[in-house]
This record gives sequence, structure tokens and C-alpha cells, in this order.
Amino acid sequence: MAQKEKKYLSTSKHYLSQKFWRFLRHIIPLKLWNALYSKRQKLILNDLKKQLEDTLLKARKIDSINLNESSTSKFEDIVVNRGDNLLLEINELKTLFNSFESDKAILHNYNYLYAALFFNLKNNTNDVLEVGTYKGASLKSWKAYFTKSNIYGIDIDPDTVFEEDRIKTMIADQNSLDSLSIVNSLWKQKYDVIIDDGWHQPEASVYTMIAFISELKPKGIYVLEDIDQEKYREFYGELAVIFSKFGYYSEYIDLPKIVPPTNSGYNYGVLVIENI
Repeated sequence: MAQKEKKYLSTSKHYLSQKFWRFLRHIIPLKLWNALYSKRQKLILNDLKKQLEDTLLKARKIDSINLNESSTSKFEDIVVNRGDNLLLEINELKTLFNSFESDKAILHNYNYLYAALFFNLKNNTNDVLEVGTYKGASLKSWKAYFTKSNIYGIDIDPDTVFEEDRIKTMIADQNSLDSLSIVNSLWKQKYDVIIDDGWHQPEASVYTMIAFISELKPKGIYVLEDIDQEKYREFYGELAVIFSKFGYYSEYIDLPKIVPPTNSGYNYGVLVIENI
């Protein structure tokens, strides 16, 4: 759905709060600022976990609490022990990402991850949502890979909005639950695959989970890309535990340790959630 809006930055409470804290950083001693900011982050992250748990409690029956507590790392194992068939998928995805000028292969080697996640699903996948579309490179890659699927994308930048056969995009602010709820109310869509390649900050990530996790179809897969492992690995690991308690299969993957290195220097983890 095309929309015409003035280009803008997020006006969410979180973004405005960040501006305030950046202002404080320049007027108070650095040690005090670090202590205050660290305390603030801890409170925010605890609140986000509680919001996510409340959402899952409303959406899911809790008769399967701790269902996956002893689960093995099945997706990571597939990536590590990739066979010949998977190597074909890895190369196909690399070719597609590069041909559409997506950075998913060249900077991150996500083609290894997505080959493991999707090689058994791609012919039965009908609806894919990606958050964070930039110029549509990955949307066009998914259109070529999931040949039967409709591809949906959302981004905060109006310049990213476009529409073509099997691709629809819309403006939305990841830091606003109201904005994300508009997407659900307009598209009224369930998804086989949801990929969060947006802002990559905890509040935005959790708001997006709250908005879309109930729209993930049975056996559907939700992926959060580009987790800053130094800052947020522990937090997203805790989110994986929360999802597992509510009957999802959830796995934090330290991807750079199990795929060939890239020249980018990025060291980002990913969180994978399956609606089993």
C-alpha cells in the first residue's frame, strides 16, 4: 500500500528519550552519566521482557511451559553440519542476495543461516514479512527465492515504499505499537516467515515481536537479525527462554562462530523463533 508522508525520524517516546540522554551526556560527568544510563537500560529491558511475557500469556495457552528447556540447538546444528543439498541452497541465496544488491550475504553470510531455516519450507511458503526494507533489495531476493509467496515489507522511511507483483510495502514505526498495529489492521495477514532487519535496538525489537508474533503461522519462523552481541546478547538470550516457556522453539545463534568470516568485521548474532 503506497503512502505519501513527509520523511521523518521516529517520534516515539524511546527516540525522544534517547535525544534527552545524549544531551545529558554532554553536561554531566562521564562516570555519572554511564551509571545513570546503565540503570535506565536495565529498567527498560526488564520492562520489555514483562511486556513480551504479558503478550504471550494472552496469545498462548501455557500448558507447555518449559517445553523446550532441554531442546538441542537444531538450526545451529544444521548450519554447522551442512550437507551437499544445503550447500546448493547457500549458493543460491548468495547469488540472489548479491544480484539484488542486498548486504545479507556479502556482509553477514546470512545465506548460510537462511538456507538452514528455509530449504525445507520454500516451496510451501506463501507469505513473508520483512521489517526494515531500505531499497527493497532483500524483498526482491525473497520474491525470487519463495516463488509462490507474497512479500510484505515495512519501513519508517517513505522513500522505501513501492509496490510490484507479489510485493507490498508500508510505512511503520518500529518504536510505536500503535503504528505497527495499523499494519495488522490494514493487511490482516498471517505470515510463514517474519524477518526483523530494522532498527536492531531492544525496544524496537520487542515492540515488533509484540505486534507480529501472534501473526506467525504454525510452523512459521521469526528471525531477528544483527544482534549486537557485546551489548544485547544476554538480553536476547533471556527472550529466547521466554519464548520457549510459551511453546515456541527459540534459539540464539552466534553466527560468526559457525560460518566463514566476511570482510565486513561484523560480529552479530541472530535470534530464531519457530511457532511449533
